[in-house]
Parts: sequence; C-alpha cells; structure tokens
Amino acid sequence: MKGITKLLIAAVVANLLTIVLFIYASSEPGGSGLTMAFSVIWMPIVWITCLIVTVVLAVRNHKSLFKKKMTMWTLPVLLFCTPVPLDGLFLLLHYSKIYMASSGYRPANGVTIKDEEWCYTSNQKIAVRKFFKLNSEDYTTAGDSLFKKDSVWTYLSSTGDTIKIEHYKNGKLLFTTFQSNR
Repeated sequence: MKGITKLLIAAVVANLLTIVLFIYASSEPGGSGLTMAFSVIWMPIVWITCLIVTVVLAVRNHKSLFKKKMTMWTLPVLLFCTPVPLDGLFLLLHYSKIYMASSGYRPANGVTIKDEEWCYTSNQKIAVRKFFKLNSEDYTTAGDSLFKKDSVWTYLSSTGDTIKIEHYKNGKLLFTTFQSNR
C-alpha cells in the first residue's frame, strides 16, 4: 500500500498544479502569452516530471504494486498519473453545442470594439454575433471583464433563421426582440 500512496500523491500534485496553472493562465488578459506558456512550457514540465516519478515508483515497487489483488488499484492510479482523466473532464465540462469561431479587436477614437462570432458545433453555421466595448484603445492590458456588452447581438438557429435580437448599450440590455415562426 506504501507504493500506491506515493503514486497517488504524485497524481494529486500534478493534477492540482495543472488546475492552478490553468486558472492563473486563463484569468490573465489576452495577449499576455500565458495561455501559450501553459500549453507549451508548464503543462509538459508538470506531466513529464509526473510521468518520470511514476515510472521510477512503479519500477521500484513493482512487486507489491502488481500483485493480483493490488493491480485493480494500481492501474487506475497509474491512469491518474497521466493528463488523460483531467483532459477528459475538461472536455466533458466544456463541451458545448456552440463554440467561439472567431474574435477580433478594433481600437479607434478612444474605444475598442471586440466582436465574437459563435458557431454551431454540428454544422459550423453562425449561432450568435456579439459585440463588446472598452473605453480605451489599450485592449492588450485590459481583462475581458472590463469589456461591456454593446451594440446589437443577433441569435440564429442552426438553420440560419433569426431567433432573437438583443440591443445593448454600455453593458445594459435595452430590449430584446423575438422573431416569430412564419
């Protein structure tokens, strides 16, 4: 049981470190490069280190870890010493019928307009087009929370028909128009 406890500690540390680093990288403003650093540097360092520790512990304790009754506990713990379960959980929690297909920033006249185009996963048709406004042209240091909903948001069905239209100004919803079925 001693060997499996060490494997479990390695898995928990690697998973918690990955979650903390992901939350930190995703909370920073766009353009900071932290998401790229997470994907290219931090993730590989954490998981390669965990995999090396796992292999060393598994080889060192192989006689006790792979006994007949112990194998049913060892194999799931070894699986959690990889990023596969965490990645599966992330995909499960973040699976959606729509995804952000594109976004862009247009700074001019003391403000920045951010637009997002969301598409349906099933057929890649546009689901909604969103607009946000920042009262500064310096959008690279501003977090997403500083952008306020603005302009006209049009929601479309998967067949391309307009479902509803929302009108925003400075983060406030002014009114919504629902389209009737013809």
